[in-house]
Amino acid sequence: MQVLSRNGLVLAGLMIAAAPALVAQNLPYGLKRSSPVVLSDAKAKKPGPQAKAFKGQYAFALHGVSVGGQSVSREEGIAGSITADGKGNIISGVEDFNSATGTFAQLPVTGSYTLDANGTGTLTLVSDQMTQTFSLYAPLTGTKIQNASLVQNDGTAGTSGMLVRQSPTDALVGNYSFNLSGETLETSGVPNAVSAAGTFNIIAGLVQGQATFFVGDAAHGGAIVSSFAFPANMTPPDPNGRFTLSFSFIPGDDSSPQVHFAGYVVDAKHFNLLPIDPPSDLLPLMTGSAVQ
Repeated sequence: MQVLSRNGLVLAGLMIAAAPALVAQNLPYGLKRSSPVVLSDAKAKKPGPQAKAFKGQYAFALHGVSVGGQSVSREEGIAGSITADGKGNIISGVEDFNSATGTFAQLPVTGSYTLDANGTGTLTLVSDQMTQTFSLYAPLTGTKIQNASLVQNDGTAGTSGMLVRQSPTDALVGNYSFNLSGETLETSGVPNAVSAAGTFNIIAGLVQGQATFFVGDAAHGGAIVSSFAFPANMTPPDPNGRFTLSFSFIPGDDSSPQVHFAGYVVDAKHFNLLPIDPPSDLLPLMTGSAVQ
């Protein structure tokens, strides 16, 4: 196994000296910019004809980039669980949010949604830290919404992802493959792409992991940290399906940073992952999922 410094193991790349220039860009695929649609309060509150199909507990995970601000690192990740009442209301839920400009763990959320007959709608999530709005695209399967795609449309970030009906379990057991992607945190240079893939073997809340990391570096082509093993600890999933994974990628090195992820169970064979440590030069922001 390759022996690396703790900086090399987590980041394994060099900062690029030049700061990026922000320039106006054309929209992709020849698309034209839409004019903002302002809904009246009365219209915005109508749940829509398919609202009753969107009922129950759903896990969601999104990633993308924040808009504006001073940080050159704009990666943003969101994961959580919500409960819809079939009447246009998000009656309960919890969210973990992470970005270079703020990190919030286990935020209680409520909100509202609309859903029209063609499967298009909106989703609004409200916490004591922020209000987020999304365009919602939900195919009808039978009489229930099983999954939906989301794209943030409130102008604060360009996140997108999936929302899937949950079947929470009080324990995850067995072998899971996982993948993570994101970027390094930079204060002056250009952030580098980071990705990881591997396996978790979960037995009674104890986890043995195996992973390979890649960190992109425009000046040097990238660095690969080949397969290495690491132990981890896991908390039991709560009623929202939320649990935490805590580990160090360099076991036995007290100076190596502890890494903490929030996980959200989709069902016994799937869960989402989001780091809940503020991004730093040793802790890139990566989001992903695992499947059995």
